[in-house]
Amino acid sequence: MIFLVCGHQKRDDRCGKCGPMVLSSVQETISNKRMSDQVEVFKSSHLGGHRFAGILVCYPSGNWYGRVNPSNVEKY
Repeated sequence: MIFLVCGHQKRDDRCGKCGPMVLSSVQETISNKRMSDQVEVFKSSHLGGHRFAGILVCYPSGNWYGRVNPSNVEKY
């Protein structure tokens, strides 16, 4: 499974601020759950929908999640 987190600051300042925090929280959660061999996470350039920052996209399912923040990462 792959997670993409939008962190494109030039397009929208909110993703530039939310993205790194969400990315860090996702990485920490994956590590704590010992899922590093099953899940990869990457910071992505412009995904669109920035009014819903932080944005998390899961592949291969193709699910998009908006308004993700570090405190609710585990539910995704």
